[in-house]
Amino acid sequence: MLEAVGWSEESVCSLRLRGGFSIAFSAPVDSLYAASAINEWVWACCDAKFGDGDAVDFDSQVAEIKAAITEEVNPPLLELQSAAIEHEVAFLWDDDEVSIGHGDHSHTWPFRELPDPAELDWSKYQDVPVGIVTGTNGKTTTVRIAKHLLRTAGRSVGLSCTDWVSVNEDIIDRDDWSGPGGARMVLRQPGIDTAILETARGGLLRRGLGVETANVALITNIAEDHLGDFGSQSVTELLDIKWVISHAVEEAGHLVLNADDPLLVEKSREFGGDLIWFSLSDSNQVVADHLNSGGVAFIYADGNLVR
Repeated sequence: MLEAVGWSEESVCSLRLRGGFSIAFSAPVDSLYAASAINEWVWACCDAKFGDGDAVDFDSQVAEIKAAITEEVNPPLLELQSAAIEHEVAFLWDDDEVSIGHGDHSHTWPFRELPDPAELDWSKYQDVPVGIVTGTNGKTTTVRIAKHLLRTAGRSVGLSCTDWVSVNEDIIDRDDWSGPGGARMVLRQPGIDTAILETARGGLLRRGLGVETANVALITNIAEDHLGDFGSQSVTELLDIKWVISHAVEEAGHLVLNADDPLLVEKSREFGGDLIWFSLSDSNQVVADHLNSGGVAFIYADGNLVR
């Protein structure tokens, strides 16, 4: 199908899971609905092959998807994305809006009313420090603690979590904003100089991370709570989902992990970037080895959080 619609350069990957397969493919950012139509076609083919679904006519599907691609095509979006990458500034997009930069150093345009990148003063657009938090338990508590510490240090903090999106003490919207939509809303808010983003598995699986890079990412723990939600049938599969946030900090940033969690300790061997550990024990061997090699860790000792 990718070959037939002109996307022969796109890549396809699959992952075998306890409950079946997860199949994914890349596509141009201006073709969200056409790509979703291909997903639905793949599902229909599987249902016809292995279930009781009706066979789908290939040629008619090709025609429909090509028409969807033509309707969606947005060259200015691709040009702005390319320019943002070239100028090393954040590029955020969704169905309605596109923005570059963060906070006061950002600008947002309607999806179909984008500027000519050559006419922009790129010195105006900058990013702010971004922290991402995920894990099975403790995400919301952690982002609130992080916000409190940053506020105490005099920072203006944008926060997205399962309860709301806020700027400092002002709540922008009350709802579960722990997905990429919440991340974009925070990063487009004027006045922020730091952003803390709670990131839950539902958003990761359905719409991705929300940001391509971050300054720090933290995984609280991996536990059996909520197994079965969104297709994850084991803690190993759940870990792979949560581990996605590590990609945002592997080249430049810090990954903060729980040294008391054996799954995270084992998985950390795959990470090639800068690791920071935390532990409730002042005698954790993972922490001790990390410190002996010149690393940084945070531990709980005598009622204090110690760096």
